Amino acid sequence: MTVSVISVINVKPPPCFPCGDSYGYGDVDQDGYVSSKDQNLISQYIAGTAILTPAQKERADVNNDDNINVLDISTIGNFLAGTITTFPVCNRTLRISPTSYTLRVGEATGFKAYYDPDGSGPQAEQNVTCASPRPSWSSDDPGIAVYQFTECL
Repeated sequence: MTVSVISVINVKPPPCFPCGDSYGYGDVDQDGYVSSKDQNLISQYIAGTAILTPAQKERADVNNDDNINVLDISTIGNFLAGTITTFPVCNRTLRISPTSYTLRVGEATGFKAYYDPDGSGPQAEQNVTCASPRPSWSSDDPGIAVYQFTECL
């Protein structure tokens, strides 16, 4: 009789990607998936036994608190368990104060752009996608300026 032991690792594709990065948030080990291996690498970084590149550090901060800590490990665990379907960093909002901004064609930014002239909250909002060299957005409200993303690299 032959007995085989198979190790099962829960892996999922990343829910979103940093702008300009081919690896997604949570994919710290750069294998194309989010898994417990990424949690282990973050643990090693916290313990001082692993070094992360700046890009890996960005992908490790899945809860978007500008720190790499046990909260990121826990958030990845919740994602792998199916408790959450995305990371907090995927829902962050980018406030664009100039009238133009440079984005890259074909990349999901995960950002929303909105016009907030007086700080009272968004008066026009749109998901930012950079699908063509000259994307633009505007509001139906004539009192709100039209903003155009003038260049997608």
